[in-house]
Amino acid sequence: MWLVNLSKKDVKCLYFMKIWYDVADKTQAMQYQRVISTCYAHDIHLGRMWKTKWCVLERKEFLKNV
Repeated sequence: MWLVNLSKKDVKCLYFMKIWYDVADKTQAMQYQRVISTCYAHDIHLGRMWKTKWCVLERKEFLKNV
């Protein structure tokens, strides 16, 4: 499952509409739900830039290689 370029409305919808899954798919389903929960809790979505130490470090490392 790829979760890319989700709008704020998409994240909210996926957060409140929990997915149904088979027992065999529980691990993957829980990973998906954790990603959506994190995006909802931290307001991460398309068009939103957030400032974190990790983001700044990643940018510096990227610019070193350019």
